[in-house]
Amino acid sequence: MRLDTTDYTELVGALKEAFDSSSLEVLVAERGGGVQFHHVTSAMRTFPTQVVDVVNAFQQRHTTEKLVAAARDARPRVPNFLRLNDRLGLTDSPPDHELQSLLNDGAFPFADLATFRAGLANREAQVCRIEVGAGPDGYGTGVLVGPDLVLTSHHVVARALSGDRLTGHVTCRFDYRVGEDGVVHDGRAFDVAARVCGSGERNGSPAGADGGLDYALLRLVDAAAETSAITGGPRRGTAPLRPSPPAALAESAVIVQHPDARPLKIAFGNVTALAGDELTHTANTVTGSSGAPLMDNRLRVTALHRAGTGPDTPQSNCAVQIAAIVAHARTAGAAL
Repeated sequence: MRLDTTDYTELVGALKEAFDSSSLEVLVAERGGGVQFHHVTSAMRTFPTQVVDVVNAFQQRHTTEKLVAAARDARPRVPNFLRLNDRLGLTDSPPDHELQSLLNDGAFPFADLATFRAGLANREAQVCRIEVGAGPDGYGTGVLVGPDLVLTSHHVVARALSGDRLTGHVTCRFDYRVGEDGVVHDGRAFDVAARVCGSGERNGSPAGADGGLDYALLRLVDAAAETSAITGGPRRGTAPLRPSPPAALAESAVIVQHPDARPLKIAFGNVTALAGDELTHTANTVTGSSGAPLMDNRLRVTALHRAGTGPDTPQSNCAVQIAAIVAHARTAGAAL
């Protein structure tokens, strides 16, 4: 794809503002799809000229959409890159059904698309695959909620625990995803140092009911929040929790997860029922999804997905409200 004059000018200007020579070189090296920085420009040229050289190289190959998508991923908060992705059709917009009714008045505001896309890019960087061992029960999903703290389901890491102590090897792999070019990125692995606190499974299984909250708060060896999903990109940061107000009936259920231990995926549904510290929802999940954050339409974590509800209610999945988890973790001294 080649850009017209208007889009070309905006892309060149945004790249000049959002990058420098070294970070642009890294971006092209990682996402250039065959374009090599030092083959299309020179270190002796000024940075504005380097930007023009790089953009022209993509234009000549009719692959400028790859550069636009890569720039958006690396700088998700830059509105120019978001607008260019929209105009080039690289992101999907929701259909206009002309429903002329405000079905969720007050509690469920409209979501701004640019804000949602930027927030989703952040959550993508903050959700990880939990790796405990081989086999279908050796994987799960987790979310970064502190500089070095990952929240997941207790039953995901139970095999690596002896009581409250971590005795087995657990890894949290961030950025394991499929890129815009269809290539699977292996991501970056962080070892778990300890279990900070948690609450066991319910009745000894993910679908029991004896009062356990089925969560584990894990401390990493290194502070993953200070790293970046892409070299030269913004810091990973942490996912904000929403302990108050709690999740509400019929609100959005957005789950970023590693189903079947696969690269990062997203599923959408709604909250269908509230029962004490639990809720049910309709977002798709399978083995490997346990421990994934359930979020509202502002991408705040409202619950922790943990299981299906069993054969008697096959159309719903089950999650623990984040308010209950935060309250329990704080009594254990965790800084959430």
